[in-house]
Amino acid sequence: MNKINPAFILIFFVAILIFAFSKTLKLEEDVMQNAKALSTIEAKAKEINELKSRWNLKNAQKKADSILSQPQLNGKFETKALQDKYIIIGNNLNKDAIDHAMKSFFNESLEIKNFELDRINENNISFKLEIAL
Repeated sequence: MNKINPAFILIFFVAILIFAFSKTLKLEEDVMQNAKALSTIEAKAKEINELKSRWNLKNAQKKADSILSQPQLNGKFETKALQDKYIIIGNNLNKDAIDHAMKSFFNESLEIKNFELDRINENNISFKLEIAL
């Protein structure tokens, strides 16, 4: 019966050690990539949640009504609430009232579906604004 040379056993264990070390490095690299991907996904999820809360369309009618209740605009507009949109109509408005209304509506986070602006005469303007609900 032949004896196994101790050098072969040593070479075998060194090969196993090198293989295990390379696998460990590969797994560590994969874990680092997954951690980076996870942090990217968490950042995107946080951004999406912030946008969802900012663009909460359930409060669109309340936001529009609060704009219309301002002293500069109070009583100058007609409103209609439909199932999927809120229509605001202003007739015979002067330049200051239309300017204030447009600044207020366009600076608010509302989804504007339609906007029509018509000049009636030199000083008066009428407009129609549709906001998604």
